[in-house]
Amino acid sequence: MTAGHAVFFKELQLSEFNCLLEYILLIPASIELVVIHLRLDMDIKFFYKQRSEFILYFYTNASEPFIEIKRKIESEEDPYIPQNLCQEESEYLTEWIEAEEAFHTVGYTCLSMLSSALHSYLKSWLKNSKNVQVNEDTFKKGWFNGYKKILNDDLGININESDADLELIESISLARNRIQHPESITTNYVDYSKKDVRKIRNLPFVSKNDPIEEILKEKGLNTFFTPSIRPDCEDINKAFSDSEKLVCFLERKFLKLQNV
Repeated sequence: MTAGHAVFFKELQLSEFNCLLEYILLIPASIELVVIHLRLDMDIKFFYKQRSEFILYFYTNASEPFIEIKRKIESEEDPYIPQNLCQEESEYLTEWIEAEEAFHTVGYTCLSMLSSALHSYLKSWLKNSKNVQVNEDTFKKGWFNGYKKILNDDLGININESDADLELIESISLARNRIQHPESITTNYVDYSKKDVRKIRNLPFVSKNDPIEEILKEKGLNTFFTPSIRPDCEDINKAFSDSEKLVCFLERKFLKLQNV
């Protein structure tokens, strides 16, 4: 190792720590990254929790400026003090709309990251399991339903026994798919599909003031619109809370299977 190189090691507190050093990767900045592959008995929950806490930290700090802009506009505080007192519509409506859209975009980002974190958690636990049978139809109805079937059929784990709102967690995955693959370029918002509306009884991440959901309930799906995905702080916190409940439930089951 030359003097210009730096080696970074992170001490990991893992149960029954076992690792295999596979290779050393040099990147242009002359930093040697030691890539360690951990066996299945590592503390996967630790890494999930570390990632989910970062996502929540990011959400809290990234959304705060936009919440503050909206608050100042609504309270007519500097620099959003109205100059034309005879104008009924707010002079800063454009700024308010931009802040509102930015706030929800932060929510979109965090829901997508949370969906990936949950997916990675399940994949990490199950990828080395000899009892898992995967075929081309396993994930036909989405990764969450695919893993749900694997857990039940191959490992005897019924996640319906957990305290988590499974419909909400499935909605995280559905929302992520819509966010990553929007159908319209005319708006910064993303709408649920009619298929999503049929699938989920109580759609989460919908604006509390969105009348479209009531229209859908009253008239079925005979409407051009479907509800927009507009997660607020309460929605995001509940998504993280229920995801944590599911991970804790699965962790107990996985560790029990390991000790059999």
